[in-house]
Amino acid sequence: MLTSVATFIAILLALLGAFWLPDPVTRTQGIVAVAAAAVLAVYGFRAMESVWPRPDPEDGPAVERSRIARQIGVIWLVVGLALVGWALFDIWTKPFAWDQTWRWFGGLVLAVVGSYLIGGQRAEVGGQRSEGGHPWEAYLPTWLQIVFLLGVMAVAIWFRVYHLQDMPPGVFIDETNGAVDALRILEGRPDSPFGTGWYEIPNGYVYLQTLIFRLLGTTFFAIKFQSLLPGILTVLALFFLTRELFGPRPALFATAFLAFNRWHVNMSRWGWIEVYPALMQVLSLYFIERAARRRSWGDWAMAGFLLGLGMYTYLAIRMAVVAIGLYLAYRALVQRGFLRRQWQGLLIFALFYAFTFAPLAFTYAKNPFTLLNRSQQVSITHDIEAAGNLQPLREAVSRHLQMFHIAGDRNPRHNLPGEPMLDPITGAFFLLGAAWALWRWRDHRRMLLLIWVGVTLLGGILSSLAEAPQAFRTLAVAPAVAILAADAYDLGLRSLICQGRRYNVWRWLWGLVAVIGLVAAGWLNYDVYWHRQAQDPSVYSAFTPLENEVAWEVMAKRNDHQLYLSPRLYYFSPLRVYSYQPSRPTGFQLGVLSYSPFDHLGGGLDQPGYQLAEPALDIPLPDLGGDNALFLLDTHFQYVLDHFRYFYPGTEAEIVYDRLDRPLYLSVTIPGDEISALQAANNPEQAASIRGISIPTSGEYALTAPTGATLTLDGEVIDGTPRFLGRGLHALSISDLPMDLCAKEAVVFWDGPEGDGPVPDRYLFNKAPSGDGLLGTYFRGSEWAPPPLMQQVDPFLLAAWPEAEPVFGPFSVIWTGELLVPSDGVYHFQLKADDGVRFWLDGQVVDESLIPDAANAIQPTLDL
Repeated sequence: MLTSVATFIAILLALLGAFWLPDPVTRTQGIVAVAAAAVLAVYGFRAMESVWPRPDPEDGPAVERSRIARQIGVIWLVVGLALVGWALFDIWTKPFAWDQTWRWFGGLVLAVVGSYLIGGQRAEVGGQRSEGGHPWEAYLPTWLQIVFLLGVMAVAIWFRVYHLQDMPPGVFIDETNGAVDALRILEGRPDSPFGTGWYEIPNGYVYLQTLIFRLLGTTFFAIKFQSLLPGILTVLALFFLTRELFGPRPALFATAFLAFNRWHVNMSRWGWIEVYPALMQVLSLYFIERAARRRSWGDWAMAGFLLGLGMYTYLAIRMAVVAIGLYLAYRALVQRGFLRRQWQGLLIFALFYAFTFAPLAFTYAKNPFTLLNRSQQVSITHDIEAAGNLQPLREAVSRHLQMFHIAGDRNPRHNLPGEPMLDPITGAFFLLGAAWALWRWRDHRRMLLLIWVGVTLLGGILSSLAEAPQAFRTLAVAPAVAILAADAYDLGLRSLICQGRRYNVWRWLWGLVAVIGLVAAGWLNYDVYWHRQAQDPSVYSAFTPLENEVAWEVMAKRNDHQLYLSPRLYYFSPLRVYSYQPSRPTGFQLGVLSYSPFDHLGGGLDQPGYQLAEPALDIPLPDLGGDNALFLLDTHFQYVLDHFRYFYPGTEAEIVYDRLDRPLYLSVTIPGDEISALQAANNPEQAASIRGISIPTSGEYALTAPTGATLTLDGEVIDGTPRFLGRGLHALSISDLPMDLCAKEAVVFWDGPEGDGPVPDRYLFNKAPSGDGLLGTYFRGSEWAPPPLMQQVDPFLLAAWPEAEPVFGPFSVIWTGELLVPSDGVYHFQLKADDGVRFWLDGQVVDESLIPDAANAIQPTLDL
């Protein structure tokens, strides 16, 4: 009875402490309550385990296979390792010989199977794995475990897919930048599967994304599937690991705690790579624990193989390797006879890990930059050097210890800023479980969890202090937290409900209380995630509303509009992924059935279904067959809409706002009929209507007309002599055409970068340039050195020249004109230019910034 009272008070104090800790006003009471709860919990749990112990299952003797099975296993193991060795030699000497990839992977699989045949048994050995002496402590039949597990997994899946398109409120560039790399590989870029890419992330993840794209297409769900799948599998794998450690009931509790854990749920819905280390760590530990109990070579091989594969995911997996290494070293030192019984298995584990990791390790060895660069970029050593002492490290440790109950990650993409990473119920039992694990530190199962938590937190502690606490790089701690909480949850409820009572009614009451507690914890996570985090403005802003809204508008209108995007919007990676149209089929064939989600499309990353917009040069547009044109532009283009309306009076423009009523971009629609009406034709019947010619590519052009006709370009009669013309619309007229020309003949010809022959109709228009703007004098080189390359009137200065425009290599421009000041007063100017800008007014240099290879900006203020 005293044990039950102590446990009840401990749980109550832990819950109160978990609720009090986030509030600075009640934090002191919370700390005292938690400390008292830890002491009482240790007392209650000790008494509980003395009555009904839950011992670590004893190692069983290694039961051998039949002689034939062992012989086959040896052959497979030797052949598999030989294939791996052959592949590794080629990978080292010929890193881009792709045939060795399957030889390496197939050899590893063959060797793992051979290891199972040599020294393992699938049936449990070493006696019944009973959880204690009480009759109903072992009573949890398999069918009931399956029912409960299916229910918990349904909850886990629901938490991760419910309103997936609304929360997180969009994709972040990390998700789609990796996807762009995957598309480049699908298009034939020869990236090594054993190399590294963006932010030195191993390419193994990118190759997995190519498989997902082949199956699901470049859809929103395909992006999210990259984290949904490992997130859900981690919950399932945790059941088997916890069952191996503590039995079925704590396993169900741990699975439930992770199923609705807001921290893990949030990252599982974010289509990036950070979820994989947790999965690979849980799986590897499961096979380690099972291998130690069964003394199975196959399980040891599988553990090493999975941990090695984990190296090809997110860089945080390195913390898992350290944690597992420390745990095995601890167990060898503390657990009597462990090393003597398991040394062969440990060697196999290390061997398979090394062989699996080796190709990527070769990359790191040949180019240490790929191993260390990202870690050095975000290392806390920069803060320590700046401070001149270890205070940043101490502060980082403090913040990460507080992240569970007091103040969590402040990055809105990782968390509701500052909200504790754990709900109060999970947090309370995590504290009790951690206190109990510290008391039982000689129990390798609980020491495993303490090592797991401590080492994984180093991934955040050793990162930049500005990011602390860091929930992204420490996500793999979430499964350990769930197991610790489940251990305490099970011990606490057993002590409260079951002590001394042998009737079925108490068993059902125990189950009811357990379910109620889990439902309450699940609701707390749901409430914070959907009622606060999903509605938080900073969370919405952190997922780049501009990039997502542009992508959705393009996807909605690309079938009935010709699309033009200003340079900043054009290169957004979410847009490039969602609107991807492969230039060749990327499906698969299975027997007579073939499937490709892209069969009806065509294009590729370099030829998307939209164009790079330069309104000053693109307008007027060629006849689009009656389709409307849609320009998506930066908001500052709203001030030059007169240029659009000069050619197309029916132009409609609106600024698109986000849900916080902030301007995102300018959407400009040009009616298709007005586009068609402006097109001229290159024939004698319409020669008199030709008023302009659009030059698509800057360069030297020779413009000619039939003998006897007169061509006037930009107000000057021309005779066919080649001249440099800049991209854009030029005034053109033709007169004195011979009377005997056939109606089908052309009247304007050119010889230049676009070919030799008649000018296509799409470049001729019945309207001349407005003449408004500034006169641009262009020079080769960056020093404004004469002679000029060309002169043209630029209607406005909002330009981002492609590499070949107006010429290859450096160029410089001087724009001149007149500024009409409407009234006396103080005027603020702003000029931005890559590589340099100088501003004259009335013959005097007002301001300048001439820094090469940098963004230059000046903001003079003048009284005019």
